[in-house]
Amino acid sequence: LPEYKRAAFIGRVFQDPKMGSCSNMTILENMALADNKNKPFGLGRCVSKKRIGYYTSLLETCGIGLENKLHIPVGSLSGGQRQALSLLIANMADIDLLILDEHTAALDPKSAETVMQLTDKIVKEKGITTLMVTHNLRFAVEYGTRLIMMHEGNVILDLKGEEKKEFCKDVQMIFQNPYSSLNPRMTVKEIVGEGIKVHNPGISDKELEAKVLGLLEKVGLNKDHMSRFSHEFSGGQRQRIGIARTLATNPKLIIADE
Repeated sequence: LPEYKRAAFIGRVFQDPKMGSCSNMTILENMALADNKNKPFGLGRCVSKKRIGYYTSLLETCGIGLENKLHIPVGSLSGGQRQALSLLIANMADIDLLILDEHTAALDPKSAETVMQLTDKIVKEKGITTLMVTHNLRFAVEYGTRLIMMHEGNVILDLKGEEKKEFCKDVQMIFQNPYSSLNPRMTVKEIVGEGIKVHNPGISDKELEAKVLGLLEKVGLNKDHMSRFSHEFSGGQRQRIGIARTLATNPKLIIADE
């Protein structure tokens, strides 16, 4: 199919937030343009006043205050705000496939988490088949239903369902960057305990806390650190939290990425 015909049923969010919207146009104008996808183009007003309420309600789902910036040029937004807008724009039309081309790679850790949570919400609500290209293994494992790993154009790993769950339990990774590998919205107890709860759904809170504390003590941290968030720690301390999380599932293989 020619590219223009494929574009009718495919939405795409690029790695660079600037690629998904027009900098010199306002949020309102960008959304109005996207709203006209797959519809006849002719002479008329750019923005329909009847649709402004709909656009506002869409922006509210982002939870980052974009609904209060309707008349602000998109070029003045932050990278995270702009990528969230790009994600909304890509899904305004009825599409069959959403392609996410490393859409969190250029964002700071907090913005990346926000955009991924919004992505997860949109994909589940709309039931859209989604292909996410990423080097962030945590996002791939946490949000993906099928994990495909490629090398030099060849598929070297293809896991889904129980296979993927077992793989995530047996193979864990210590990431190079401690500032992007920990969820800033979760406490240390939640970060380290997440894997334990996934693979031991019936575990009590008391047992979970004991297991988390034991792992933290192994890496030189203590009970006082359990209720804190990752931004309260130094880079070295964050990496130790990451190591504790890695050990939580008793993996058979640990990959230490630099």
